[in-house]
Amino acid sequence: MPENKVEDLRRLNHLVGEDFYFLSYSILLALRIFPPRGSMFRDHRKLAHVIQFVSDSRLLSILDRSQNKEVENAVDRELLFAAFSKGESLKREIYKLLLSMDQRSLITATPSTANRGSVDVALNYDSISADFFNNELFDLERKNAKSLRGLVPRISTLTMETFVDRVYVNRGVRAWVL
Repeated sequence: MPENKVEDLRRLNHLVGEDFYFLSYSILLALRIFPPRGSMFRDHRKLAHVIQFVSDSRLLSILDRSQNKEVENAVDRELLFAAFSKGESLKREIYKLLLSMDQRSLITATPSTANRGSVDVALNYDSISADFFNNELFDLERKNAKSLRGLVPRISTLTMETFVDRVYVNRGVRAWVL
Protein backbone atom coordinates (compact mmCIF):
# COMPACT_ATOMS: atom_id res chain seq x y z
CA MET A 1 0.00 0.00 0.00
CA PRO A 2 1.44 3.43 -0.90
CA GLU A 3 2.76 5.30 2.14
CA ASN A 4 0.39 8.27 1.81
CA LYS A 5 -2.59 5.85 1.75
CA VAL A 6 -1.34 4.17 4.93
CA GLU A 7 -1.03 7.55 6.66
CA ASP A 8 -4.55 8.53 5.54
CA LEU A 9 -5.90 5.24 6.87
CA ARG A 10 -4.04 5.71 10.16
CA ARG A 11 -5.42 9.23 10.54
CA LEU A 12 -8.97 8.02 9.99
CA ASN A 13 -8.87 4.88 12.09
CA HIS A 14 -6.32 5.38 14.83
CA LEU A 15 -6.96 8.48 16.84
CA VAL A 16 -5.61 7.83 20.33
CA GLY A 17 -8.38 8.06 22.88
CA GLU A 18 -11.15 7.83 20.32
CA ASP A 19 -10.59 4.40 18.86
CA PHE A 20 -11.01 1.50 21.26
CA TYR A 21 -9.50 -0.90 18.72
CA PHE A 22 -6.34 1.19 18.61
CA LEU A 23 -6.28 1.47 22.40
CA SER A 24 -6.70 -2.30 22.69
CA TYR A 25 -3.92 -2.95 20.20
CA SER A 26 -1.66 -0.47 22.00
CA ILE A 27 -2.32 -2.16 25.34
CA LEU A 28 -1.50 -5.58 23.93
CA LEU A 29 1.61 -4.21 22.24
CA ALA A 30 2.78 -2.59 25.49
CA LEU A 31 2.20 -5.84 27.37
CA ARG A 32 4.24 -7.68 24.77
CA ILE A 33 7.19 -5.26 24.66
CA PHE A 34 7.64 -3.83 28.15
CA PRO A 35 7.51 -6.62 30.75
CA PRO A 36 9.82 -9.59 30.31
CA ARG A 37 7.90 -12.60 29.00
CA GLY A 38 5.89 -14.20 31.77
CA SER A 39 6.01 -11.24 34.13
CA MET A 40 3.44 -8.62 35.04
CA PHE A 41 3.09 -4.99 34.01
CA ARG A 42 2.63 -3.36 37.40
CA ASP A 43 -0.09 -0.75 37.86
CA HIS A 44 -2.42 -0.52 34.88
CA ARG A 45 -2.69 3.27 35.25
CA LYS A 46 0.71 3.69 33.56
CA LEU A 47 -0.68 2.12 30.38
CA ALA A 48 -2.80 5.20 29.67
CA HIS A 49 0.39 7.27 29.64
CA VAL A 50 2.52 4.72 27.83
CA ILE A 51 0.00 4.68 24.97
CA GLN A 52 0.49 8.42 24.50
CA PHE A 53 4.21 7.89 23.90
CA VAL A 54 3.76 4.79 21.76
CA SER A 55 1.45 6.70 19.45
CA ASP A 56 3.45 9.94 19.16
CA SER A 57 7.10 10.07 18.05
CA ARG A 58 7.33 13.75 19.01
CA LEU A 59 6.93 12.84 22.67
CA LEU A 60 9.71 10.27 22.41
CA SER A 61 11.93 12.90 20.83
CA ILE A 62 11.27 15.20 23.78
CA LEU A 63 12.16 12.43 26.23
CA ASP A 64 15.32 11.67 24.31
CA ARG A 65 16.46 15.31 24.14
CA SER A 66 15.72 16.03 27.79
CA GLN A 67 17.30 13.09 29.57
CA ASN A 68 18.36 14.14 33.10
CA LYS A 69 17.23 17.74 32.64
CA GLU A 70 14.16 19.90 32.38
CA VAL A 71 12.59 20.62 29.02
CA GLU A 72 13.64 24.13 28.03
CA ASN A 73 11.29 24.61 25.08
CA ALA A 74 7.82 25.77 26.16
CA VAL A 75 6.17 24.00 23.21
CA ASP A 76 7.77 20.69 24.19
CA ARG A 77 6.73 21.18 27.81
CA GLU A 78 3.18 21.88 26.66
CA LEU A 79 3.18 18.72 24.52
CA LEU A 80 4.31 16.69 27.54
CA PHE A 81 1.62 18.26 29.71
CA ALA A 82 -1.02 17.53 27.07
CA ALA A 83 0.15 13.89 26.96
CA PHE A 84 -0.08 13.72 30.75
CA SER A 85 -3.60 15.18 30.73
CA LYS A 86 -4.76 12.86 27.96
CA GLY A 87 -3.27 9.87 29.77
CA GLU A 88 -5.06 10.81 32.98
CA SER A 89 -8.36 11.13 31.11
CA LEU A 90 -7.95 7.68 29.52
CA LYS A 91 -7.45 5.71 32.74
CA ARG A 92 -11.11 4.66 33.06
CA GLU A 93 -11.35 3.49 29.47
CA ILE A 94 -8.10 1.56 29.80
CA TYR A 95 -9.41 -0.12 32.94
CA LYS A 96 -12.62 -1.16 31.17
CA LEU A 97 -10.68 -2.50 28.18
CA LEU A 98 -8.41 -4.49 30.50
CA LEU A 99 -11.40 -6.08 32.19
CA SER A 100 -12.87 -6.96 28.82
CA MET A 101 -9.58 -8.46 27.59
CA ASP A 102 -9.25 -10.41 30.84
CA GLN A 103 -12.73 -11.89 30.32
CA ARG A 104 -11.65 -12.96 26.81
CA SER A 105 -8.42 -14.47 28.23
CA LEU A 106 -6.19 -12.20 26.13
CA ILE A 107 -4.55 -10.93 29.30
CA THR A 108 -4.42 -11.82 32.96
CA ALA A 109 -5.46 -8.99 35.26
CA THR A 110 -4.99 -9.30 39.01
CA PRO A 111 -5.46 -6.76 41.78
CA SER A 112 -2.14 -5.23 42.72
CA THR A 113 -0.70 -6.22 46.07
CA ALA A 114 1.55 -3.16 46.13
CA ASN A 115 -0.94 -0.45 45.20
CA ARG A 116 -4.55 -0.56 46.28
CA GLY A 117 -6.93 0.29 43.46
CA SER A 118 -4.63 -0.70 40.64
CA VAL A 119 -4.38 -3.83 38.56
CA ASP A 120 -1.29 -5.72 37.44
CA VAL A 121 -1.60 -7.21 33.96
CA ALA A 122 0.21 -9.75 31.80
CA LEU A 123 -0.24 -10.83 28.21
CA ASN A 124 -1.49 -14.37 27.62
CA TYR A 125 0.90 -15.25 24.81
CA ASP A 126 -0.94 -18.48 23.97
CA SER A 127 -4.16 -16.59 23.25
CA ILE A 128 -2.73 -14.27 20.60
CA SER A 129 -1.08 -15.21 17.34
CA ALA A 130 2.43 -13.84 16.81
CA ASP A 131 1.24 -12.55 13.42
CA PHE A 132 -1.17 -10.23 15.22
CA PHE A 133 1.76 -8.04 16.24
CA ASN A 134 3.38 -8.01 12.79
CA ASN A 135 0.80 -5.89 10.94
CA GLU A 136 2.73 -3.33 8.90
CA LEU A 137 0.13 -0.68 9.72
CA PHE A 138 1.52 -0.58 13.27
CA ASP A 139 5.25 -0.51 12.45
CA LEU A 140 5.59 2.98 13.90
CA GLU A 141 3.94 2.03 17.19
CA ARG A 142 6.21 -1.01 17.56
CA LYS A 143 9.26 1.15 16.88
CA ASN A 144 8.05 3.79 19.35
CA ALA A 145 7.40 1.20 22.05
CA LYS A 146 10.92 -0.17 21.69
CA SER A 147 12.33 3.36 21.87
CA LEU A 148 10.30 4.11 25.00
CA ARG A 149 11.59 0.92 26.61
CA GLY A 150 15.12 2.25 26.12
CA LEU A 151 14.31 5.76 27.35
CA VAL A 152 12.43 4.65 30.48
CA PRO A 153 14.11 1.50 31.78
CA ARG A 154 12.09 -0.97 33.86
CA ILE A 155 8.87 0.81 32.88
CA SER A 156 6.75 -2.24 33.67
CA THR A 157 7.90 -2.40 37.30
CA LEU A 158 7.97 1.30 38.18
CA THR A 159 5.33 2.63 40.52
CA MET A 160 2.95 5.14 39.01
CA GLU A 161 4.50 7.90 41.13
CA THR A 162 8.04 7.06 40.01
CA PHE A 163 6.92 6.85 36.38
CA VAL A 164 5.28 10.29 36.57
CA ASP A 165 8.37 11.74 38.25
CA ARG A 166 10.78 10.33 35.65
CA VAL A 167 8.73 11.12 32.59
CA TYR A 168 6.98 14.36 33.50
CA VAL A 169 8.04 16.05 36.75
CA ASN A 170 11.82 15.75 36.24
CA ARG A 171 11.33 17.41 32.86
CA GLY A 172 9.57 20.45 34.33
CA VAL A 173 5.93 19.42 33.87
CA ARG A 174 3.69 19.97 36.86
CA ALA A 175 1.98 16.63 37.18
CA TRP A 176 0.41 14.68 40.00
CA VAL A 177 -1.05 11.21 40.28
CA LEU A 178 -4.76 10.88 41.00
